[in-house]
Amino acid sequence: MTSTRPVIDVDAPATWPTPLADLVTGFTQRHAAAALPRDCFTDTDIGGYTDLDAIAPLLAGHFVRARHCTRLLDHEADSIQEHGLLLADDQGIADRLARAADLGHLTTPQYTALKEANLITRKAGGRKGFVFLTLSGDALAPNQTLGWRLQQFWGGEAVYQPWENDPEMTDLLRSLGRPAVVTCLLDLTDGQPHSTAPSLAHVLLGKALGEAADATVHYTSPIPPARIESVAFPGDPAFDRLGLPGT
Repeated sequence: MTSTRPVIDVDAPATWPTPLADLVTGFTQRHAAAALPRDCFTDTDIGGYTDLDAIAPLLAGHFVRARHCTRLLDHEADSIQEHGLLLADDQGIADRLARAADLGHLTTPQYTALKEANLITRKAGGRKGFVFLTLSGDALAPNQTLGWRLQQFWGGEAVYQPWENDPEMTDLLRSLGRPAVVTCLLDLTDGQPHSTAPSLAHVLLGKALGEAADATVHYTSPIPPARIESVAFPGDPAFDRLGLPGT
C-alpha cells in the first residue's frame, strides 16, 4: 500500500520529522554529559519522554513502521492482506486452529490439544488483546533470538509456548507454514494505550548513537489492511533484505 501520511522508520533518521530529530539531538547531548557508554542508551535520563504519550505529539500526522515476525500458512497470509492484523483473543485463536484443521494441517487430536492448551485459553502470559511487533529490523537479525523463535514455530507464542517441552508437538509446529515478516504502519497517536519496551524515545536515542536499538510494541488496536505494507516470505525482497534465515 502507499501511505497517505509520511512514515517514521526508527532505522532511517532521515524519516524523523524535524521536531522529533531535534528532541533526539538533545537526548544525545544528555547522554554525552552523563559520560555513559554508547550502548547504555537506555540508562540516559530523558525526563518524561519515556512515556509514549509525551512523545506522541511529535508523531502527529505520521505513521510509525513496525514488523510482526511470525510463521504463516498461505491462507493466513491472504487473510492478513484482506483483513489486516487482528488482536489476539479467544475467538481468534479458536478460528485460526479450526481453519488449519479444516484444511488438513492439523488432525482432530492435534486441534483439540492446541485449542485446550494455549496461553490465551489459559489466560496466561499477557498475550491477549494486542498485536506484538518490533520497531527495528535489527530485532529480526539472525543473531537475535526473538525473531528466530517466532519464525520457527507456527501459531505465535500463545500457541507454541505451552508445548516447548513436547517434541512431537514442537516438530508439528515447526513443520507448519513458512517464516514471514508482516510490515505495517502504526498510528501511535490514536489515543489507545499502546506501549513500547524500552521507550520509543530511548530507541531513537540508541539509533542516533549508532546502536542496534529496538523495542517491542504492544499495539492495542487492530491494524487494518490499508496499513499492511507487505506480507513477506523467504525469496521476497521485503524478507530477504532483513538477512533472516529462511527456515
